Amino acid sequence: MDAFTLPDLVTTQDLEELLGVKRAMISRLRKEDTRFPEPIAQSTPKRPLYRREDVLGWLVATGRAPEAALPVFAPAPGGGPITQRWSRVGAEFVKLPTGDGGYAEAHVTRYSTGEFSDPRVLSLVVPVGDPGISRLPGQHLSPAVIAALGYGGERGMRGAIAWIRPNNWRSYDHGDLFGAEVPDHPDVFEFGLRLKLLDAEVISQIIGHLLPYWEQGAISKTAAALWEPRPLNQHTPPVPASHTPPGLAVAAGLRRWCREVIDQITTGARPAPPEIVDELAQLGNTMWDTTLSHQFNWDKKTSIEVPPGWVLPIEPPQSTLTDPNPPLPKQPGEVDLFHALQWLIEQPDLPHDMARTATDYYGYPNSIDVLTLDCGEIPEHLRTAIERHLTPIPAHDNWLHEALTTALEHHQRQHLSNPGNRPQDPAAADGAGASLGWVTDTDPQSHPARSLPGHRAGDLLAYHVPRTLLEIGTPAVVHLFATTVGDRRRYGGILIDRTGAVSPIPLDPDPAAPRATAAQLAALALGITEPLHLGRQPKLREEPPQLTQLTAALATTDHLEIDWETLCGIVGPRPDGLDDRDLVTTLNDREHWNTPDLRD
Repeated sequence: MDAFTLPDLVTTQDLEELLGVKRAMISRLRKEDTRFPEPIAQSTPKRPLYRREDVLGWLVATGRAPEAALPVFAPAPGGGPITQRWSRVGAEFVKLPTGDGGYAEAHVTRYSTGEFSDPRVLSLVVPVGDPGISRLPGQHLSPAVIAALGYGGERGMRGAIAWIRPNNWRSYDHGDLFGAEVPDHPDVFEFGLRLKLLDAEVISQIIGHLLPYWEQGAISKTAAALWEPRPLNQHTPPVPASHTPPGLAVAAGLRRWCREVIDQITTGARPAPPEIVDELAQLGNTMWDTTLSHQFNWDKKTSIEVPPGWVLPIEPPQSTLTDPNPPLPKQPGEVDLFHALQWLIEQPDLPHDMARTATDYYGYPNSIDVLTLDCGEIPEHLRTAIERHLTPIPAHDNWLHEALTTALEHHQRQHLSNPGNRPQDPAAADGAGASLGWVTDTDPQSHPARSLPGHRAGDLLAYHVPRTLLEIGTPAVVHLFATTVGDRRRYGGILIDRTGAVSPIPLDPDPAAPRATAAQLAALALGITEPLHLGRQPKLREEPPQLTQLTAALATTDHLEIDWETLCGIVGPRPDGLDDRDLVTTLNDREHWNTPDLRD
């Protein structure tokens, strides 16, 4: 037996074998050496038991074992100087099982002591890509994760695991280092391993280099593979910023697309209005700069000190304003981004992914979102009214129409994957049917509709939710409906006038709370042209409590029918002499919604 193969609980017999002495010598050491470890509480006078780490600390302190024999993360005994005990031997990528049944990839650096008699391996683990911190182990490693890292099982490694938790500036959650030795006994592969917080400054000296202070969402596989630790007394150059962090990959992709299209326009290969070049540049720059600031706060990096034991491993990406050579022209002035969006989604030969990325981030110029409705699950009279006010329009091979097809296919897949759903027409799953427009819409191509044709009730309709009501007559009734796609509950609405004409209601399909839906309906009843800002934030911050109570019912029912006069009675009359801007300002300045005083 040697110091590296001591069991977790050391007996007197183990000490005799390790030191090559008799029991009497062990008894003498216990009496005369004040540093000799104390037995654990479960010991008996005739059968003392000692913790392995206590014995190893005593052996190193008395010169009976090399410092490499210490517990993996323990500093030198007695507070003495810490020398490097582990050497980097290589690195690899490992797929780790997550709690939701999937996998997340991690970059694992392996270390050994270099001692032939010491078979232990230290693994320094950091998640890569952008799988989301919630899907990864925190301070507890499951048996499956331990086995995936190579301990026990087929590879049968012994030693310890250290886990770098990436820091997150948005939540002020600074990076931490956790670790634990993997015991030889089999219990760990039944119950897992509890990690403890480690001192990064100590560990950096034990392994001989500073630890990479990764950002959450900024660890690309390329960056992790390229970063090479250097000795403590040598400068560690950061990975170049050209390796885009995963959290910025989508924004970087839009910038590349915008650059390519701008080049096509400036060389005459693609016709476009002259202002589109500046607008596309701002389209890509705005998404990049906003994502950079909100997700990573790189612009504040210079004011943040990295804790002892760590080093920044990546060269921070730069914003458009600070980058000396940005991918897109700098656009400090204001331009019409929605004009560029409208142009983009109407181009038939541009990548649909480009338009999808832009509209996912900015929204649609004239629409709020794409909504799917199963017409077989709404009252017959509403279904009839909708179908009577849809008319065929030409289908175009652009994202405006492709988004409808994508929404229909997603709805159909989610529907068929849920057990207990009624059978669907097989033809309905093969693709989108005719393109449709609203009869009352003066420009149906701005927010077209599309249906999946079938031979039974239950046909799906997808349509772009308009930002403003279509031109119809005197309102008569409001229909609110909720539809479930997968695990998402989405809301929509239809307004019918006294002649039977139909307009979709400008309503956010994914409201944050019933109050948001109520605020949009209140704005609609007051005649505010656009109930939402250009994003999805309701323009009104207050709403009648009765209306909130009403919209809350959509959580448990699929359809509500509200007489227009009833809705207006709940909201109250619109004050005279106020335009939309002044009305919104007035109502938002009020502390409570009090309809009798609305004119004050």
